[in-house]
Amino acid sequence: MPCAISSATTTMVLPLPKTNQCLARLLRNQQTPSFRPVSTFSNQILSSRRTQNQHQPQLLFAPTSRASAPAPAPPNPALALTTTTPSTTHRPFSCTARTMASDEDYMAFLNKANEDPNKGYEQSASTNSGGGKALFKTTDAGVEVPAVLRGVTRDAFYTSDADEPFVAVGLRWDEGGKGLPDEEEFAQLIGHWAPKDAEIEILDPVDWDRNGQYKEIIDAVRQAGAGNDVRVYRVGRGGVRAEYWVVTTEGKGKDAKLVGVKALAVES
Repeated sequence: MPCAISSATTTMVLPLPKTNQCLARLLRNQQTPSFRPVSTFSNQILSSRRTQNQHQPQLLFAPTSRASAPAPAPPNPALALTTTTPSTTHRPFSCTARTMASDEDYMAFLNKANEDPNKGYEQSASTNSGGGKALFKTTDAGVEVPAVLRGVTRDAFYTSDADEPFVAVGLRWDEGGKGLPDEEEFAQLIGHWAPKDAEIEILDPVDWDRNGQYKEIIDAVRQAGAGNDVRVYRVGRGGVRAEYWVVTTEGKGKDAKLVGVKALAVES
């Protein structure tokens, strides 16, 4: 078993066979040996190391390896200028009372919604096709157009430089026993802008339809008038435009009506 020999100046750990030599040497030098087990000596070494470690500075942060994440980049001053702070302004709560629409307003809304979207376009197109002047009146309120005229004008067109559809006619006419109106009276019935100066010509249906192309139209007008006289009124609209009115009378006296068809013609 090894042993440790300590003196005032040195401490030695010797194997057991050399113990006697060590004792003899100490006796010669008149020194008193001091023996300590090896375990006690090891404890002293560990204690001295702990004391040294207490005096060494300790690291506040653990060292990082080369493979650790890179340090964050410093903030960009340009980005700091564009950063906005959310507004903390509080708006006061407000409540407005809503009232129900009146019956009149609601009905006006429904009537507006049910209007024909092409109504204005059709009127504008008809006005332009008539030479840019106002349209002539073809029907009066409360006057019923005979069914035979509505049927014959469904797919009928007058052929000229511009093919135009036939339109049914139904106007109030106090014939006073004289039958069909003259030129000025007819101009007043259709709402001409200058009845006295209207460019109107009265034609016989045979002269108007020499080729028999509109025989079905003439027969339908004669049927609507129950066999009364049929005439054709040519109404000039200026330039090469004119309207042809194929009409007759229905009834007698103040309750009579002027019924028939009309179409626009372009005669270059």
